[in-house]
Amino acid sequence: MQKRLIILILCIHSFFSFSQDFSYGAKFGTVLGGLITDRSGMNLRVSAQIGGEAEWRWNNLSFQPELMYSRQGEIERDQGARIDNTLKLDYIIMPLMGKYYFNEGFYAEAGPQVGYLLYANYRRQEGSFREVTDERDNYRNFDLSANLGIGYLTEWGFSIGLRYSMGTFNILRNPTENTTSQRNSVYQFYMGMRF
Repeated sequence: MQKRLIILILCIHSFFSFSQDFSYGAKFGTVLGGLITDRSGMNLRVSAQIGGEAEWRWNNLSFQPELMYSRQGEIERDQGARIDNTLKLDYIIMPLMGKYYFNEGFYAEAGPQVGYLLYANYRRQEGSFREVTDERDNYRNFDLSANLGIGYLTEWGFSIGLRYSMGTFNILRNPTENTTSQRNSVYQFYMGMRF
C-alpha cells in the first residue's frame, strides 16, 4: 500500500513538474441560484461565493481546480399576498476545470463540479407570520454538476468570468407535495486575483 502511494505521489509530481506555469489565488463572485424542477413560481436566489483556485498551464491548455463556499437555493415571492419563501442551500464546491486560452487572456472552460451540502433550510414568511425549518434531511449530501464558462485573465493576474453550472441528478431524497425532482442550476459571475 505504501509503495502504491509513493508511486502515485511521484507520478503526480512528475506530471505537474512539466507545466510551464503554475499560479494560485483567491476568487469571489455573485451567484444566481435556482432549481430545475416541475414546480413553478420560484425565482433565482442572488447570493455569493468565495474561495480559492490553482492553475497549471501548458501553452493554451490548463487545468484549474477550485475550492469554494457557494450559497445557492431559490426564492418564491408574491407581493400581493406578501409571501417571501426562501430555500437556502449552502455548499462547499470543488470545480475541476479544463481551460483553453484563445490568446493571452480570453479563455473558455468546462469541467465537472462536486458539491457537499453544508446547510439547508426553508424560510416561510407570509405577512407577519415567519417560520424556519431545517431541510437537511430532505436533501442529498453530495451533488455533481457540469460547468461551462468563459473568462479573461490579465497579465497581472486579475480574472473575470461567467460560468453556468447544471446539476446532473436529483438532489431531493424524497418527493414532496410540490415536486418529485430538483437539480441545481447556478449562474456565476466571478472575479479573482492571482498571487
